[in-house]
Amino acid sequence: MDPMDIDDGVPAASTAALPRATHGPVRLGNLLNPYFTRTDSRQLDETVDEFLARLPPHPISAKSDTLPPWYWIANPHVGLEYYRQQQDLDALKRQGQDLLDRYRERKTPGNAFLPRHISAELEKEIAELAKATGVVDGKWMLFPTVEEVNETWALVANATANNRLGTGAKIATAGKEEGDRCRLICVYTRDFTDKEDVERVLLELVRMGFVPAEKGDSKGKGKGIHYKCDAYTHLDVYAGNGYGLRPSIYSSAQMLPYHLKPRVWGTNTS
Repeated sequence: MDPMDIDDGVPAASTAALPRATHGPVRLGNLLNPYFTRTDSRQLDETVDEFLARLPPHPISAKSDTLPPWYWIANPHVGLEYYRQQQDLDALKRQGQDLLDRYRERKTPGNAFLPRHISAELEKEIAELAKATGVVDGKWMLFPTVEEVNETWALVANATANNRLGTGAKIATAGKEEGDRCRLICVYTRDFTDKEDVERVLLELVRMGFVPAEKGDSKGKGKGIHYKCDAYTHLDVYAGNGYGLRPSIYSSAQMLPYHLKPRVWGTNTS
């Protein structure tokens, strides 16, 4: 499998972007919480340690009817301008599905996938649609094992609360299927087109030990990681899709070592 084909592998209903509060975030001093009263999320009247004790990553390996699919923590230092940004998710889904249907008709008989030059056109059109509808959130994805998950989630949660990472983070409460030994953690950024911010969060994850600092670097806890835009999640673009689209639009291997300049997703620059 191409490393860029790695994705969250979970249906869109479960992997939607950081949920926006219906009436906007609740303020506590200079801090904001979009998840006020949500029992699956950190509240500002509890410390991160209290949040982790209340909602620890669960050791079970399959979905549970008694647990929510995710636990969430928002970056309380994110400004109001982020929450005031307009998103038209219905338009993204409607127009995005029209795009996918139109490109599906361009498949040649006997081929399961679109030719690469045509899938590149589709990739660019989805990127433009995501920008036009304001659905521009994305996430770096970590897959710690159940043995590593408590330490990993604690580090991510504290870094998120202390404004070192992105807009928020979430952790799957269980594996995708029976026997799954990994848990998905998503570390969100506000805009996949903001390459500097995407790289900034990646470099912080490198400093935290979750990503090798360079290609082939065997030091640190982690392996290479991948970044997926929420537009793909909402359009059910996963590995093995028939459009030749790579679910992950960026990778740490692509952005590291640092002298390599990554291509911004949705452009044709070389």
